[in-house]
Amino acid sequence: MSIELEEVKKRIESPKDHFDGDDDFGKYTKIYMHSNENLKEYITDLQSKRVLTVGASGDHLFSAIMAGSSNVDIFDINKYALMFIELRIYALKYLKSEDVLRFFTFLDVESYLMFNDYLPDHLKEFFDYIFLYCDRENINERFFQDSQQVLNNTSYQNTKDIKVLQELINYNNGTSINCNMYSLPKFVEGKYDVIYLSNIMAYEKRYDRMFKFIRMLMNCYLNDGGEIYYDYVWTIKKDADKKVFFNRQDKVSIDDETIEEFKDIYEPTEAIVLDPVHDNHFNGSRSFNDVVLRIKK
Repeated sequence: MSIELEEVKKRIESPKDHFDGDDDFGKYTKIYMHSNENLKEYITDLQSKRVLTVGASGDHLFSAIMAGSSNVDIFDINKYALMFIELRIYALKYLKSEDVLRFFTFLDVESYLMFNDYLPDHLKEFFDYIFLYCDRENINERFFQDSQQVLNNTSYQNTKDIKVLQELINYNNGTSINCNMYSLPKFVEGKYDVIYLSNIMAYEKRYDRMFKFIRMLMNCYLNDGGEIYYDYVWTIKKDADKKVFFNRQDKVSIDDETIEEFKDIYEPTEAIVLDPVHDNHFNGSRSFNDVVLRIKK
């Protein structure tokens, strides 16, 4: 039995409230079934560009491929996330487009059984347990962050676009890296044209460490003219002050001293305003926006 299967069995068999609040990123924590970012609005125009992106649900990878890149590397500290992405890639390769769309939307057992025999042993053992031997409600609560959330936020929401993705996935030359963000220099080689970090920087409590990390990525791993999208922020009020964009998960605001020390990062950072993906935490559908922070080299 693999360590991944041992860990997920512990998760399923533990008391119901044992993993409540399990929202931080870790090697064996809950995964995202879908991205909750407005990906189709900011992952664009990647023809002939080399891309590095978080793994998460796989939607960043697929969006980058649909935007034209054939060289997308992914990284994630969460082994489950990388296994889930690999599962979705096998679905793309072995299912008909309409079945892929259904599987991506619902992760239904019927669709899974259409391609599970094609999975390598380590994936088949793990996901057979998930899909065939576990109560679905238990799996949704213990394994996924957002099992009920289905959003129109990617460029592959119909069978026509899924067919395009199925063709393009075969030409991606990227790699998959299981590591945290600060370990990236040990695993990546060369430079990138675009880097997508989703919202993982929001979990870095210290602004100095965050800015030093972005500075390192720019200096060492970003091509001239390249871009880093280094934080994604939800429910930002229209015309909000720029400082608000940098509030951490523990609500600690950025101070003027830090802004001055890292003005080479802070000042050129652009706030790309996006339509909100969903309205479930809003008091009115257009009173807030999503914002992605971008810096160019």
